[in-house]
Amino acid sequence: MPTASQPERTGAPDETSDQHPLCGSPLIYLAAPFSHPDPEVSRHRLEEVNGYAAHLLSRGILVFSPLSHGAQLDSPAIPNSVWYELGLRIMRGCDELWLLALNGWEDSEGVRMELEGARQLDIPVYVVNPDTYEVQPRELTRI
Repeated sequence: MPTASQPERTGAPDETSDQHPLCGSPLIYLAAPFSHPDPEVSRHRLEEVNGYAAHLLSRGILVFSPLSHGAQLDSPAIPNSVWYELGLRIMRGCDELWLLALNGWEDSEGVRMELEGARQLDIPVYVVNPDTYEVQPRELTRI
């Protein structure tokens, strides 16, 4: 699966080069809803995000998922504002934001803040269908 801006890469090193073929590849920030009053819904969302992030990485697409990379660290002692700030700082180094449109994403405060951050940083946003993994551009007229 290619990124929205570049063709698919195999991720196999080029034997004639000292540079890994993914150097210079776009970095995708993967946004998705997480928090929910029902812990099973949050668990399911994390599984979906982890599965999609692994899918991308296995195809040589560089992805950062704040949920995949931070869920093990989540604690009531860490306020949401810390997670949002960390995500926005990392987003500054990303080339695109892909939103895995799991049920409830429209109501997610975290997703809303990530989309706003992408808008402020002028980072292109794409929406991923969680059933088909189809990637479509998204206009940020409504956040």
